[in-house]
Amino acid sequence: MRVLVTGATGFVGRRLVDRLVAEGTAVRATTRLPSRSLPHPGLHWFTCDLGNEEQLCHALSGTETVFHCAALVSAQASLSDYEAINLHGTLRLARLAAKLGVLRIVYLSSIGVYGRPSSPNPFLEEDAAYEDRPADRGPYTQTKLAAERALLEFARENSIPKIIVLRPGTIYGPGAPLPVGRFKLPSSPSRPIVVGSRRVSMPLTYVDNVVEAMLAAARGDLPSGRIYNVVDSAHLDQGEVARALRRVSDGRIRPLFLPYGLVWPMALGNDLLFLLRHRRLGTARYRLRRTLADMRFKCIALRTDLGWEPRVSLTEGLSRALAVQEEKPYPH
Repeated sequence: MRVLVTGATGFVGRRLVDRLVAEGTAVRATTRLPSRSLPHPGLHWFTCDLGNEEQLCHALSGTETVFHCAALVSAQASLSDYEAINLHGTLRLARLAAKLGVLRIVYLSSIGVYGRPSSPNPFLEEDAAYEDRPADRGPYTQTKLAAERALLEFARENSIPKIIVLRPGTIYGPGAPLPVGRFKLPSSPSRPIVVGSRRVSMPLTYVDNVVEAMLAAARGDLPSGRIYNVVDSAHLDQGEVARALRRVSDGRIRPLFLPYGLVWPMALGNDLLFLLRHRRLGTARYRLRRTLADMRFKCIALRTDLGWEPRVSLTEGLSRALAVQEEKPYPH
């Protein structure tokens, strides 16, 4: 494959580039900040902004497959900034890819696009409903959901490129924060305070398992518009993660669980304070409920269609992440 990876200096993009180069694939990689690009044999860097058509065309020219990892995640950015990159930039990429004859785009979306299940069944497959209050979840979720919907509409109207959408869970690994819980309060690294019970679900996926899914999606004979959840285990919960963290850290990391009922008044206070300042009610309580909702993902389609299985287990993934993060012992 002649491959382009957007967002190649990001958490997932960098691991994907490393894997492709190791396999001997000729890789093009984009970054908005040339200072973050590292020289690598077989890797050709392009300074590229998703808002710049000339730069995009230069990077896309002669490419067969695009792995679209680039996205804005900064908490300091405005909604218009998010829309410019996550929504309009994604559609611009698809439109130019079609013009230049790119064969396929693998788009990295998020399981955050799902709404809470309306039935007692917590298991969500790819045809489950979208979040109906994306604006209340924040600009990242709002624009990622809008981009996915627009991209799938583009796929229905255009024969090329084929578009495959992956919805990973919370991605963790070396270089990312340790996944101690779904909703972590400010606390010490050794005694992180996690909201909710031990039974709250944890839809985790290790970064290399995501890379495996992306490669399988690019190489599979799939119809355009297919969507796949990517979560390592449908049954993982905060309690199991806490036990695994304790094991791999030799007992130094021991999450503490704070009941939901004690945190809800804090969220209510935030909402009322927002009401006083902005004359409309805040969304802290909704975000809290949505974050701790029992939502589970079996990834049956990904396993059936592409034979994907998470090669890196929870224990191994946490061990690798901790080895990079833990340069000095946690205080007791």
